[in-house]
Amino acid sequence: MDQLKDTLGPNAKGIVFFDGLCPICHGSIYLLSRLDRNLTFLVSPLDGITAKKLGLEPMPPSSSHQTVILIGKDGERLEKAKAVVKILSELAYPAKCLSVIGVLPTWLLDAIYTLIAKYRYVFFRKKDSCDILDKHIKKRFLP
Repeated sequence: MDQLKDTLGPNAKGIVFFDGLCPICHGSIYLLSRLDRNLTFLVSPLDGITAKKLGLEPMPPSSSHQTVILIGKDGERLEKAKAVVKILSELAYPAKCLSVIGVLPTWLLDAIYTLIAKYRYVFFRKKDSCDILDKHIKKRFLP
């Protein structure tokens, strides 16, 4: 827990772990970097050094790389729709308004999330590497 707090620093509320090769994830992280002006969330690839350092259990690619994982400052771990809703709820307005999707049942949101994750490479080309080049992302990126 102390290692997590040291990694986050005083202002961040959590780390968003994402699939570094997924184009939808990259787009989402880019959007997060634009909407989260207060650096509420840091970001790191699921197979990165930070994930290993914090003891995120390696899972089979069929499961771990089909989800976003949010580790909060308190150590709470949220995945899929719960993570997305929590991230949206912590952003400033007007993005915060999107967290209203949280009124839908979690099973429904997770089913939609899983469906998109399952077919993401059918519609979008898989990235060769996790190339975070945008200056807004770099300041919140953890390896």
